Amino acid sequence: MVTQPETPGAGLTCAGRLTMLTAWPPKNNAPSLRICSSSPSRRSTHGRETDPAVRATTCGVLQASQDFWDDRGEETVEAAEQEIDTAFQKLVAALTARWGSPETVDLEPYLWTEDPAPEPINELCQISGQMLVWRRPDAGRWVALAIGQADREFPIELLAAVGAAPVP
Repeated sequence: MVTQPETPGAGLTCAGRLTMLTAWPPKNNAPSLRICSSSPSRRSTHGRETDPAVRATTCGVLQASQDFWDDRGEETVEAAEQEIDTAFQKLVAALTARWGSPETVDLEPYLWTEDPAPEPINELCQISGQMLVWRRPDAGRWVALAIGQADREFPIELLAAVGAAPVP
């Protein structure tokens, strides 16, 4: 679950392998967002990523609903979808304010290719049908958001990814 920091400049820790940091409160009412890997197993003692592949790509869950093993009722699922969509829309607004309008990328073709798709696209296409992508040509990378669910009993997840692989 993503929560607002209590002190200015505090970070937000999210579920999964990503940490979302914000400058709080935003300057000039413009949202500020930074996504970075927080995988401790591949960090050096100085906090810098040591594996070049990890520096270039990462994917993680920012927020997840409850699972649906015990209750798959329509009201329960709709409430979970609404909660995740609200968080998704807030992040879309923050990233759009910073980097402009995103591109929608269909992930289904990656799921059915003979060769595995490059990461993090491969991970995303397993649980989501599309992603919104903000390209960062100055950094040679892109940032993406997606909503996905591995199967109907699993949680609905808000996912963020950073990648360097070409995206059509």
